[in-house]
Amino acid sequence: MLEPTLAIGTIGFLIILGVLIFGLSEKTKIPHVLVLILIGIIIGPVLHFFDPAEYANIVHPLVTFALVIVLFDAGYEIKFYRLKKEISDSLRLTLPAMILSIVVAVLFSIYFFNFTLPMALLLAAIIASTDITIIAPLIRAFEIKPKIKDVLQLEATINSVLAIIIATAITGLAISGSGTLYEATQTFLYQIFVGIGLGVVFGYIFVFVLKHIKIEEMPEVLSIGTVLLIYAVSKFVGASGIFAVFIAGLIFGNVSQTKIKKVVKSFQSGISFLIIIFIYVILGSMLKLSVLLSAGLAGVIFAILIALSRAPAAWSYKFDWGDEDKFLFLVGPRGITCVVLALFFAEKFADSDLVLGIVFITILTTIILASIAHKFAEKKALKKGGKKKKRKRKKK
Repeated sequence: MLEPTLAIGTIGFLIILGVLIFGLSEKTKIPHVLVLILIGIIIGPVLHFFDPAEYANIVHPLVTFALVIVLFDAGYEIKFYRLKKEISDSLRLTLPAMILSIVVAVLFSIYFFNFTLPMALLLAAIIASTDITIIAPLIRAFEIKPKIKDVLQLEATINSVLAIIIATAITGLAISGSGTLYEATQTFLYQIFVGIGLGVVFGYIFVFVLKHIKIEEMPEVLSIGTVLLIYAVSKFVGASGIFAVFIAGLIFGNVSQTKIKKVVKSFQSGISFLIIIFIYVILGSMLKLSVLLSAGLAGVIFAILIALSRAPAAWSYKFDWGDEDKFLFLVGPRGITCVVLALFFAEKFADSDLVLGIVFITILTTIILASIAHKFAEKKALKKGGKKKKRKRKKK
């Protein structure tokens, strides 16, 4: 175990390094995710400088905190006015892509990994969501059509929420295995509806408080305290902290006051950044050779099939397999939500190494496809408003 001074120094070094990596990622177009995971591999399995198993009492709360922030952020990003305009276009991609991914993952896991149906569904939920933190730099790098940009961003938000809800539902209903099905269902419904109710109550209380106080100083601190309090109170009364936090984020995101938007924006920019750094480094530090070998060739095939399962959904978006459909097929990278869910639910599986290996290979495969999308966008020129037409001057 690291000395306290050395541990503090390491955390500071990782934060500074993370900032540099994000900056270089924008210029080099190399996904920051891969670099952060590589750093984790170096300080973990290679140098044996950091072993997450030795810090289980710290790592697990950190992962829980990350899950809470991801949910709050996802809720905040869902704007009702956007849903009215874009939900139909987004769902034409989101639902088919997610359903196909889950079906492929479940069938493969049952027949090749010998998972039970509940565990196969849990793995399918873990790898079902795309990652806006990887998609956003891609969108900024090129002048993608606004419609495609909105579809991809809303897809990442919706499928992240659905993935976490499905994973929570499966663990609550099937894996706990306590009591009869009726009792399990009753308990689950209590957790959901009480969690939603607490999210609404705390969300509006916080909004009311923000309207009547000055928050020029440290607004992000107030946000962190509120989100953690909502989660803790919900868990204390046996409700779903995940649903409570998500609903609170949904309320925050649809309140028009500039003051509240300032709080949440400040909250997102700093905390989300730190979470991304540490979660990916933790994943990398857990990727020992034995973990990757546990997944093996079957894990590689699994990841490829998951990536390919997006193709029919992308084709069905316009039914012509044009440039837009091909681009939508390539841009389906897995990322932070997958990693957080994998770390959070890994202990539910008999072989947690196998699950971590599968998740890593799936993330790697889908990010490679997203990187190919960079080149594809350059060549096919998916510009705002379509391809630019050259105007020829008429000679008089």
